[in-house]
Amino acid sequence: MKKTLVSVPVQYGAAASALLMILFVVLFYSGRHPMSIPVFFDVRFVILPLFMVIAMKDFRDNRNENVLHFWQGLSIGFILSAVVAIIMSLFIILFVAIDPDFLQLYIDERVKLLTEHRHQLTETIGDETIQLQLDKLPFTTSYNLAVDYFFKTLGIGVFSNIIISIILRKQPN
Repeated sequence: MKKTLVSVPVQYGAAASALLMILFVVLFYSGRHPMSIPVFFDVRFVILPLFMVIAMKDFRDNRNENVLHFWQGLSIGFILSAVVAIIMSLFIILFVAIDPDFLQLYIDERVKLLTEHRHQLTETIGDETIQLQLDKLPFTTSYNLAVDYFFKTLGIGVFSNIIISIILRKQPN
């Protein structure tokens, strides 16, 4: 059973990563930088929960005699999120190596965003913080982007995972 508890989320995590890679490339080459999308419109909020539901249902219905304990759901969701986070972080590093314009466009968009909305952001986070970000942006690397993507993916995954694990759990009769 433990082999299945790991293999199912790894399989679905790889599939989710493949879909995210395709969306990532399509967004970038259609003129929309995938790292500059506001967090509330991020496709990971749809893709991760969808693949978690599919993975947990597959495990529960086809591999575990129609039983899914809460801990099993949490394990499946965490492993799936970690697989997606790792694969996509490595993909970002590779993508920047292949297309260096990706990183420069990200930096340019962030600088433009911070300068255009500086007045509004000053009220919220302060002028010193904005200036610090503007000073740091030119030194951004692919590893910075990958780490950011990694932790945001895990955050989205953990949030979704708890809810989905509660909904899909099914105890033996």
